[in-house]
Amino acid sequence: MSGEPPIYYGARIGGELADPYRIAMEYGITNPAQSHALKYLLRAGHKHGESWADAMDKAIHALSRARDISPPDLDRRFNRTMPQGAKVMARIAWMNKKDKKNA
Repeated sequence: MSGEPPIYYGARIGGELADPYRIAMEYGITNPAQSHALKYLLRAGHKHGESWADAMDKAIHALSRARDISPPDLDRRFNRTMPQGAKVMARIAWMNKKDKKNA
């Protein structure tokens, strides 16, 4: 594998890669099922052999699991404001540079 994400994850914001894994990290998503749902939502209708409806069904299932496995205090622990756009872009740029350095 080349290290590059599949084309359906290749969205860029301000020239920086914005794949589901980086987005999940930036937003503090730690629940693996929630991250999995994000992946399905972002690639819906773009993955060969998977319809938009199939991706939505998979995302709904993943979110149901996320709700089932989340600790009861999750809302309290993650009740914070969303990061500002500039902060998001700075974080993505930092991660991209780090990835290139480790390649």
